[in-house]
Amino acid sequence: QIDLLKNGFYEFSSNFSTSKRKEGHKKSVKSALQNAKAEAELYAGLAMEENGVGQVRAFLDQFAREQTDFPLSFSRERKFTIATGTLAAPVFEQHILPSLNSITNLQVACVPVKNTLLGDPVTVAGLLSGVDFIAALKGREAGEAIWTTDRILNDGDNITLDDMALDDISKAIGTPFNTTS
Repeated sequence: QIDLLKNGFYEFSSNFSTSKRKEGHKKSVKSALQNAKAEAELYAGLAMEENGVGQVRAFLDQFAREQTDFPLSFSRERKFTIATGTLAAPVFEQHILPSLNSITNLQVACVPVKNTLLGDPVTVAGLLSGVDFIAALKGREAGEAIWTTDRILNDGDNITLDDMALDDISKAIGTPFNTTS
């Protein structure tokens, strides 16, 4: 999902300021990295990210390292939406959006998507269906694009659990719907 952020800035937009980060921001990033390292030590080297253990921690660590590469500003207003399962949405809202929305002319929203196919107890993004995304996003002002994890796609098929292609979802919600690893 870090690719979402980097690609969301670098591929999604070609017009942004590339000036260096202010010294105060560098200090806050350094502080965030120190906090992330201290929190990561609580995981005692758990490497089961594929099955979810430590996955959020690894994502937050990677975000903390790579946010220094994000632009300070865009030359015009940009807006996009991150859609994810209800489990990860609070992580984005608390740890990711404040940093992204501090970039001048950028507005990023996070939409928690409920799992209607498998039921409310299933809260992870990887088990969301195309219909789930459509239900959560249709009629919503989402900006230029909506981004989610590629874990919603069946291996190699580029379709969701309910056999929907990304283009089908995009057409149904009226906004480009993209995935990233």
